[in-house]
Amino acid sequence: MTDQITVWAVEDDGDDALLLQSAIHDAGVQVNFTSFPESRQFLDFIQLHNTVAPTLLLMDTRLPGYSGMECLQQIRLLPKFSDTQIVMMSTFIKEDTVHDLYQKGAQGYFTKPDSYQHLVHIMKEITASYRMA
Repeated sequence: MTDQITVWAVEDDGDDALLLQSAIHDAGVQVNFTSFPESRQFLDFIQLHNTVAPTLLLMDTRLPGYSGMECLQQIRLLPKFSDTQIVMMSTFIKEDTVHDLYQKGAQGYFTKPDSYQHLVHIMKEITASYRMA
């Protein structure tokens, strides 16, 4: 267990990004949360700043600029992201696309739920190994 984890979210809907941050907190995880509204901004940030990669990266599959799939492929080429858990999300996705996400390096995927309580439950599952005892 750790005192705090770093979570980055690449999510073009600002409200959804705030819900993710709240849901992780409500899942019992101490979090340092940063969100990026589009993939190009995120990719520029990681190329221009020599920062430590996050513990967890949550990324929408449908983003302005590069798609989540394209962004995932670029991230997995960077050695500093080799230990980062990457979980993809979307409001709707085809099963074959989910398979492609796993092939390209995602460790997880979830469909954005209709209720906040369901989102907290999903975040509990994703962050189970990071939660404080």
